[in-house]
Amino acid sequence: MAPDVSETVDGIEAQIDSVLQQRDLNWIDILNDLIVKLLNIGNRTNSLQYLNRVIAKIEEIVQDIGDHEVDNKMLNNLGSALLMRYERTADVKDLKKAISYVAEAIENTLPSDPDLARRMSNLNKMRLQQYRRTANMDYLEAAIFDARETIENALVGPLDRVFLLADLSTALSQQYEQTHNEGTLNESISLAIEAIRLTAQHIVDGENDSKSNVEDLKESISIIQKSITPLSKQSEQSEWVRRLSNLGSLLYLRYERRHDPSDLNDAISTMGIAKSLTAQDHPDSNSLLNNLGAILFSKYETTHEMSDLVEAISKASEAVKATPNSHPDLPGRLSNLSNMLFKQYEVTFDLDHLKKAISKASEAVDTTLMKFHSDFQTAFDSRDGITRPSFKRTFSGVWNTIHPKKSAVLATRLSSLSSMLRELYDKTSVTEYLDKAISTARDAVRATPHRDSELASRLDGLVKMLLQRYEKMKDIKDRDEAGTLAIEREDLDDNHHADC
Repeated sequence: MAPDVSETVDGIEAQIDSVLQQRDLNWIDILNDLIVKLLNIGNRTNSLQYLNRVIAKIEEIVQDIGDHEVDNKMLNNLGSALLMRYERTADVKDLKKAISYVAEAIENTLPSDPDLARRMSNLNKMRLQQYRRTANMDYLEAAIFDARETIENALVGPLDRVFLLADLSTALSQQYEQTHNEGTLNESISLAIEAIRLTAQHIVDGENDSKSNVEDLKESISIIQKSITPLSKQSEQSEWVRRLSNLGSLLYLRYERRHDPSDLNDAISTMGIAKSLTAQDHPDSNSLLNNLGAILFSKYETTHEMSDLVEAISKASEAVKATPNSHPDLPGRLSNLSNMLFKQYEVTFDLDHLKKAISKASEAVDTTLMKFHSDFQTAFDSRDGITRPSFKRTFSGVWNTIHPKKSAVLATRLSSLSSMLRELYDKTSVTEYLDKAISTARDAVRATPHRDSELASRLDGLVKMLLQRYEKMKDIKDRDEAGTLAIEREDLDDNHHADC
């Protein structure tokens, strides 16, 4: 923690201790104001050590003053602090505690209380985190329903409406990724633009005596850019940047659907502005870097300009480097970076680029395995032939039945790694690379759900590699395994025709 920040925290904590001792008039309100100051500092620093200290202090306050005097604002603030920490550590216990505190605050808040909307917004953010972690649509649908219902409440103030519009936009974007309904995507974009416009309007209204309406999106973004300074309220600044980032992501989703270059350019511009307004040590910085890298990579695939690819790799590399090993997004970020590096190899034919791609693909697989289950690695260390029915039935069948989507993600990453290893073997003729490619391809087939459309091509690829090694090494086991897999491949076609 920087010395100046540490000194500021020391001063706030000293004030808190003094208030707790004296308990003068309005002491609860004063405590809440001091807690908000702590949270604002926590929101702009990436120091987990500091955030732990903030949470410990708030929990100490709650315990010290007792249940009968803990007010709803304090519970909501404690929930916000725990959500901050969850977003950095992915510790589900923090998320559950955060939801519990905020839900209690909402339950005790009167419908006429102007703070109700902000607390509902806080709870919706937590439900979205639950949905992202579990893929349980109930959490997503609850967030959408509550956001709509709260927005329709006549008591919601203009600034709280902005928060709720942004929440609803984010929730709808998550729903779009499941339904691919264009109407849902367009509504999400419209809500995101309206949230940004109202944010700019709020800034203008606060700065000028003579009120002027803000209508244009570019004007809104320009107003927000000019208003973010070191003196800006850190909580407000973070929200403004997140709204810009969300809009950039949505425009990119629409580009993927319509392939309109203006959407891609606007997505890059908006995301770039959001990144430029975010401090390097801010918790959202890594996510912005990763998203910007992914969008720039899409631009490269359209323009084939090497500068776009190099910049995409640079942003994605920064994001990976700064992402904690325990973070749930690390496997996906590693996989994306690997794909970019492999594309660079396909352009340059530089084996260093290929080896870097393989390294990141291997890390993506390892972190995916760690994320899914602690016993995954042991299961996949087996070097037995893929035809062993015990493994297929006890592991693949059970896992693919319970977690088909997760297994498909793992299978894709394994298959990608296998293809890169085979490419390295083809260029170097080093048998070790072919051995690893075959072993990884076996794992990819094991992890592929039985009805997955990619299973046939993965079986074909594994058969070819086994026969390739048989031609070189003359090991009869490779030929026999290839023959057994070829029969399994034919059975897939027969089953497909039977289903039709």
